[in-house]
Amino acid sequence: MDARTAARIGRVVGACLAAGGAVACGGDGGGTDAGTDTGGDPGPDVPVVLSDLAYPDVADDAGNLDGPGDGEPFEDGDAGGDTRGDGEDLSGPDAPLDTPPDIPSDGVAEPGGPDAADAPHIPVVTSCGDGSCDPSENCGACPDDCGACPEDPCGDQTCDGAKGESCATCPKDCGACPTCGDQVCDAPEETCGGCPQDCGACPPACPDGACNGDETCQTCEADCGPCAPACPDGFCNGDETCGTCPKDCGPCPPACGDGECNGTETCKDCPGDCGECPAGCGDGECLGDEDCRSCPDDCGDCPPTLWFRADWSETLDGPIVAGGRLRIRYDLDRLTECRQTHNGYPGWTITVFYTDDLSKPANEVQVVHHDLQGGQSLPFEPEIDVPPDAHDLWFWANNTGVEGCIAWDSDYGKNYMMPVFRPEEVSAPVEWVGWGAGGLDFAYGTEGGPVSKGDVDPVWFFESLLGAEVTTEVRVQAYVHGITDRTYQNAAVAAEVAHTAVSMAAETDFAKGAGSPGATPVLVPLEFEFQADNNFFYRWPFGTFGYVWGIAGGPPPEGLYAFRLAARTPKGPATWVGRPGAPSHPRGLVYAASPDTGCPLFPGEPPPDAGCPGR
Repeated sequence: MDARTAARIGRVVGACLAAGGAVACGGDGGGTDAGTDTGGDPGPDVPVVLSDLAYPDVADDAGNLDGPGDGEPFEDGDAGGDTRGDGEDLSGPDAPLDTPPDIPSDGVAEPGGPDAADAPHIPVVTSCGDGSCDPSENCGACPDDCGACPEDPCGDQTCDGAKGESCATCPKDCGACPTCGDQVCDAPEETCGGCPQDCGACPPACPDGACNGDETCQTCEADCGPCAPACPDGFCNGDETCGTCPKDCGPCPPACGDGECNGTETCKDCPGDCGECPAGCGDGECLGDEDCRSCPDDCGDCPPTLWFRADWSETLDGPIVAGGRLRIRYDLDRLTECRQTHNGYPGWTITVFYTDDLSKPANEVQVVHHDLQGGQSLPFEPEIDVPPDAHDLWFWANNTGVEGCIAWDSDYGKNYMMPVFRPEEVSAPVEWVGWGAGGLDFAYGTEGGPVSKGDVDPVWFFESLLGAEVTTEVRVQAYVHGITDRTYQNAAVAAEVAHTAVSMAAETDFAKGAGSPGATPVLVPLEFEFQADNNFFYRWPFGTFGYVWGIAGGPPPEGLYAFRLAARTPKGPATWVGRPGAPSHPRGLVYAASPDTGCPLFPGEPPPDAGCPGR
């Protein structure tokens, strides 16, 4: 055969070999059952079907033709002549086909190969061009049936991760992979953690065991430790009290005997502060000089006052009750911007806005009165109705000037949220008062915090403890459903509620600067500490509350004093914490200069923690 025909046969055989080797082409790699055995097991004699090839008449070295001479492929009965070069006539119906010359790896036969007798017989079956991509065909060997092979996406100037491209697989599209140490931080592949040489050291993390970078006790207590108490810092801690730091702890609650008629005090329950009730009080009519404070029987209870103070605190002297009334007092020195004038007269006003539903338009009241004849501006205290279904009230204010100036007071846009209580909540008894399984907790107040001594009776305080920077205190918790288990806007609001919706006081003869054992007991308000676990936490500290030092008249006399704790809502009955097993009976409190003089005052064996000599 000529070179062109041999090449065509070679391509077909090469495709067959590429698809699966000699076995896939009809044999197992061994010799055939016709012709000379070439080694290996004889494979089945599978004829080569080359429907698209014609075998022209080609003469061999002896002048014999290797085809039938009709330009058609061999068929049974065609004469073939000597096709192996050994002189044997292979003509006839069983004559084998010419074996092609050696087929190189690219599937194209080269002329001048070995004698046909020495070449392996490779039967091939192919159907390329029948429109079906058979398992033995692929896009490389038969694009007519299998289609063109897809183009390699690498090099199309697009780094397509969906096609498996990356800096490692296709730098032409994706660029070279980052190299740590080239002084360029290639994000996101390189980070401060993986390549600090390029990206720099990672910033300090909280916690990492070191107080560094921008970390402070406020931003990272775990690394920098707790902040030292400071007034104000938003937390009532350390030795802070309502007396020493009202901005953190809230103002001290009203107490009968403090010289001011405030809170819920009236002439009936606190004539020392409010004066004697006037004549005619009780006749059912609120007349003359009678008002809610001087004659509540005739004039009714005074509404609580919400006071916006000049120091930017907000205080209450009673709980806000749904369906009741509320008085608003606004210090004019709180909001001093926009004080404009018109023709020499004040051209400004302060307005307080309030609502129980922020989705609705707010109500408003004026809180300043300009006395033009007297030439002064005075606060005006309006009273508002509290909606009967209100749960909270929101407040904010502004000062507007005649020339268009506006200054706002809204807690930086958050507004001031004050809780509203149902009437039954402020008249219910305090459901639980105590500390754990006991009635109270006696503790040493130290620089590192309170150290509990448990529920002991009597408790004690020795002035000598102050030399070691130690005080003692009584601690107690209270629970009232709907009051102590409610969420408030901040700690300052919770403190207002803890002194108005709940009252916690010690009834004792150990009075500030004036008490003595056996004297008429008075009520001493306890300090509110914080809200946690649905309870309010209170304490009665000795030594830092003005009992022992820093008061006019000096300390009270040494002795065994008495006290019991009373917890109540404004209109509810008292819940007492007294002697264990007899809560209405008072407990004891030993006060002395030192253990030397104090230990003999204990009614029984002094407790071990009292530090009594010889014990």
